[in-house]
Amino acid sequence: MIGPAQFQAFAEKLKAEIEQAQASGEHAALFRLADRLLALDDGGAGIAYLFRAAALEGLGDAAGARRDLLAGFRVAPEIESLARGVMAFLQPAERREAIVLRLAAGSEPDSVMFSMLLTEGFDALVVAGRKVGTIEGRAWWRGSPSLRLKAMIEGIGDRVLDVMSAGPRAGLPFDHHASFTLPVPFEADLVRLESLSHRALAVPQALLPDRAPRLSPLSGNPGRLMVLVPAYRDWPSLERCLDSVEAALEPGMRLVVVDDASPDATLSEKLRERATGGRLTLLRNQFNLGFSGSVNRGLHLRLRDEDVLILNSDATLPPGALARLERLARSRAALGTLTPLSNNGEDCSVPEHFRVNPEPDDALLARLDAAAAAASGDRLIPLVNGVGFCLYVRGPVFDAIGGFSGAFERGYFEDVDFCLRAASAGFQNACAPGVYVAHAGSRSFGSDRQALIRRNLPRVVERHPDYLLRSKRFVESHPYAGLNAAMARAYLLGGPPAGVIVTPRGCPAIVAQACIAPARAALQVEVHGASMRFVSLDPAYPFNVLVEPGTDRAVLLAHLAKGQGWRLAFDGTTLDRHPAFAHWPVVSPEAPSLEALPEGLAGAVGILAPTLTKRSERDLRALAARRSGLRLVLLDPVSLAREVPLLLECGILGCGPIERDGLEQWLENAGIRALLAPDRIYGRFDPRIGPARERGLRTYRLSSRTG
Repeated sequence: MIGPAQFQAFAEKLKAEIEQAQASGEHAALFRLADRLLALDDGGAGIAYLFRAAALEGLGDAAGARRDLLAGFRVAPEIESLARGVMAFLQPAERREAIVLRLAAGSEPDSVMFSMLLTEGFDALVVAGRKVGTIEGRAWWRGSPSLRLKAMIEGIGDRVLDVMSAGPRAGLPFDHHASFTLPVPFEADLVRLESLSHRALAVPQALLPDRAPRLSPLSGNPGRLMVLVPAYRDWPSLERCLDSVEAALEPGMRLVVVDDASPDATLSEKLRERATGGRLTLLRNQFNLGFSGSVNRGLHLRLRDEDVLILNSDATLPPGALARLERLARSRAALGTLTPLSNNGEDCSVPEHFRVNPEPDDALLARLDAAAAAASGDRLIPLVNGVGFCLYVRGPVFDAIGGFSGAFERGYFEDVDFCLRAASAGFQNACAPGVYVAHAGSRSFGSDRQALIRRNLPRVVERHPDYLLRSKRFVESHPYAGLNAAMARAYLLGGPPAGVIVTPRGCPAIVAQACIAPARAALQVEVHGASMRFVSLDPAYPFNVLVEPGTDRAVLLAHLAKGQGWRLAFDGTTLDRHPAFAHWPVVSPEAPSLEALPEGLAGAVGILAPTLTKRSERDLRALAARRSGLRLVLLDPVSLAREVPLLLECGILGCGPIERDGLEQWLENAGIRALLAPDRIYGRFDPRIGPARERGLRTYRLSSRTG
């Protein structure tokens, strides 16, 4: 583990080297450093996009630079340099959205914005926010010294306000401005502003209250379960979602979809067709309300005693999931929310938690769900908060705390806020690891995801000051200990015998698979004495687990032994003749030798180390100390606990994961013309060496003086 101070020093060193590379015009170095800074923040650092765009521009990739500028602008539209760069090349149809993004991020309107609004036919701009009991805003307009506004207050009626100019604005295309305040009843759930005297752009479209609306179930017969799906974009994912829900519905269950003023005409028409056929109840928002507003609108249809499953439009249920979630949710009186496992479910993600794992297709989804059920059954894991991609909520929770707060704009962290309020009211949040739901993720928000996260995380922390500490303690408690191993064993036992490669300890998976090509295997088994590490070679379910001796392992090995397999031996190494694998042939691969790293080499050198052993790390540290003219760059990800000291102490730069299909272009941009394989046993078997040589890259091993 690394401490906050050490990580801060690591980030500061990266930024210092970025500034140095930028000042000296070293575009390849700037690309390497900015790309690493960007990957560290998971796309959340707008300034890192700006640096990488500058590097790509200097390298002659104007299209790539524009893509980075646009991506960075969506993450941090308040950065003026990003905004200026983006506004210069946006198409007219895209400018309005860009202006809205900037204003929503708190940017002050400027002459460029006003000029663009004029070209769009607007002669007024209104920016407003909701306070308790009032709407407070500012307006800019042309022409007469007054601007007439209408506030449409849902459930109450319309109110008209005449805004008088506070004086002319010299040098701006809009010559009047003023601030205004409009009283709004506390109970109003939704307000929309429009101008009666001008063609005005109002930001935002809908003003939702910070508070959560009170909810009263409809009178009449009690209900069982409502599945509530807010929809905005991406009909293919939504269609898959709805098909999976319909297949899982049982008597007393129903499906409600809220079309959140989708700009996709096909999506809206398809939903209308399904609603006409009686397959779902459809609500359509007149204008975009975001996740919270759409969910709240659907919740007003809830029946007495009815539970609700809030489901993202890009999530897919496995067979029978609704009945299982309902049974588990009602198994404990205090349980308030329930979240299943997923490939992309934050706390509930597997096999890597808090990461986006590959989304399974329908066949793999059914198999993963069966493995989850076999591994965990009815087990429940306490959570700090549930996750909104598939959030089962008991009816009494809505009766106690109402719906979702409107403080989180279009989305992100409104589910956290809801679940923390439920916990404060005495309800428990839990994960159901025996159910697995597929989730694509960010299909509706697209590239705006990081901007929403940056804006909304401080809001949830302000409301719940102990949230981050509780989340940290939750992770440190290892609540999912043993889950991945149990699920992987159940997954393997639940399918046909897999193709297996048995290797010595430390053999990289990329090397193991390459050694039997063109044959394919789905599993690598590393022999660790009495223990064995099972590594998935199927990218659709990339588990990596240590399996200790035990009855279930004996059953698993007997099952795998029925399939096809190979045992790999390198440079005279031998493998224990485990009875389960003794009948498989031993493969001793051959690879061309690599020449030693020459003394005169300088510049950026890529390190091929898919498994960075302690010995290889020691050799690289010695090389960095002896050869200051080399810029060593790890082309495979390592843990931050190892990467941080390597940069701080030795100047060795990590790069995080690089897509195999994008490696060639990455190396070109990063100015890497040579590769080094430091691993003495497996280094020369790396399958990237052959293609690199074909492209003219030099490939070396460490010389004896450094090894």
